Amino acid sequence: MVRKIIQAVNDMKKAVAEAVQELAALQKTAADYFEAFDAYTPGQRKGALRLARSVQATTGLDYESSKNLLESYKRTFGEVDMGAVEQLAGYHQLHGGAATTGLVRWLGASGVTDKERQGQILRMISTTATQTGMKDPEIIQALTQYSTEFRQMDWTPEQSILNVGKTISGLTGREARRAISGLVEGMRTFDEEKAREMGAPEDVAKSDQARMDWAAAQLRKAGPQERRKMAQEMFGKTYAAYVTKYMMGEMSPGAQRDLVYAMTPEAAEEERQKVLAYRDTAEGELERAKGGAGKLKLEVTDEEKKETAIREYGKAYLDYLRRTNRLKYEEIKAKYPGDELEYEGAAEALWRTTLTDEDYHPQGMTYRQGYPRPRRLKREWGDVPFDERIDVLEEATDELVPSVHNIHVGDIYVTQEPGSYDDHDPGPRSHDLR
Repeated sequence: MVRKIIQAVNDMKKAVAEAVQELAALQKTAADYFEAFDAYTPGQRKGALRLARSVQATTGLDYESSKNLLESYKRTFGEVDMGAVEQLAGYHQLHGGAATTGLVRWLGASGVTDKERQGQILRMISTTATQTGMKDPEIIQALTQYSTEFRQMDWTPEQSILNVGKTISGLTGREARRAISGLVEGMRTFDEEKAREMGAPEDVAKSDQARMDWAAAQLRKAGPQERRKMAQEMFGKTYAAYVTKYMMGEMSPGAQRDLVYAMTPEAAEEERQKVLAYRDTAEGELERAKGGAGKLKLEVTDEEKKETAIREYGKAYLDYLRRTNRLKYEEIKAKYPGDELEYEGAAEALWRTTLTDEDYHPQGMTYRQGYPRPRRLKREWGDVPFDERIDVLEEATDELVPSVHNIHVGDIYVTQEPGSYDDHDPGPRSHDLR
């Protein structure tokens, strides 16, 4: 029974160490995420990670994607609207995938801050993808890649989607991607100088959108053969067909109807229901459970973190003794059964190497036995606060290895008096070292 109790205690300490290590691993990979949320203290970091787990538990979006989506939203909009984030998480799962984070930045750059309008744009993109045979990430890539050119035309996000949709209507795959790039290159070709050559008024030639409107009007006046020749002269032979399709082409009535419907509250509600339905799928349920369970893994106390740090010192010291003092090593191994208990015992042994006579009660004589009684500490290991233990263990380690203030690295000597690195005297920098 004693062995079982000891094993149970050791297992508990091991579980604590594993929890601390897992939390440390999560935090190590979340540096950019913490920066976005200005999360620097332990409490702030725990809160930021808990937020990502909450999105995962609510929407079923996996943890890493939830974290990336939150980071992108926070950097773009400054504040996190959880309703908008959950809407975007649903779009991520059903349509956009990893491209959704780029879409968030495009929405921010386009000034789309209202989550209702964001939802309409998401629905327009997915509708356009369905009507054209392209995938949502491909359309998102086009919108983000050519966002500067589209904004120069004073196109709203909705206009950009509609115009891209008209350009790629009836096309698929590589042909559709070529059409989008061809549209942009054609508009670049018809610059201010070219417009003046074609007879556009001076004020029209100076405006990107006015030039395109003027060109569209000229093409509509011309007959089929003349129109083709004129378009090639304006936009170049390679790109003329794509620009003409944007200007003159029409989407199918069904596609137009779907895009108009996408901008209604009813469409937004339908999209919401799709997301809710996804949450109840096997993969959605599992991710939500992982999100909820992940919150428990974040509940690591300061005491548990410090205890684990102390055992890390003990683990290193025990390994040091195995190389340098086999007798002391075997003594600790025999006295403390179980790895974690051994590390804790080794940490205490390292602490004891720093003790002086001042730490003990004066030796006295017992009245009955007539021989000196064993020396007793004024304060035992268990009475020392965790912070103080860590400080002393650090000092004890410095006694065993060269001090960081006097280290020989190749032909460079680094010497610095302890305590000189303060707010008033930052000490030498790398270029001061000799």
